[in-house]
Amino acid sequence: MANQRSISWIWVVLGTCVIVALNKLIMSGLAATIVAAIQAEDMTSMWMYVALGTVVSYGLGGAFVGIVSPGETLKEPAIAAVIAAVLNGFSYYLITPKELELQGVIGVVIMAACGAVLGFGGAIIGEKIQGDNTDKMRERGELPPL
Repeated sequence: MANQRSISWIWVVLGTCVIVALNKLIMSGLAATIVAAIQAEDMTSMWMYVALGTVVSYGLGGAFVGIVSPGETLKEPAIAAVIAAVLNGFSYYLITPKELELQGVIGVVIMAACGAVLGFGGAIIGEKIQGDNTDKMRERGELPPL
């Protein structure tokens, strides 16, 4: 039977901070391009830039946690991405105050689901980059605990 490991909440918090910071940094860098696409009524380009920023920030955030955390951390970046999606959605409503609409809530739910997948995928890549180490071997029971 597989060894069930509890969630490391410190890596969830750190992952959330990294993902939110990366998302804000990338989106601020793309802001002029996104605004130009909106003004030109080119919504396809606008959504492509938003998707690019999202994939990069959530994927890199998940990979970062996978690389720097000891042991195997796959669930933590996925949870962090869901929290980051909710925080990013909430910050959007703080920056552009308007009535909360159903489509905005649905958008946050979809972003949370996509973010979880991207964070998990990034974590898998990060774990592969990190390679096998003694923490992972202890988690699998291949080495005695300290």
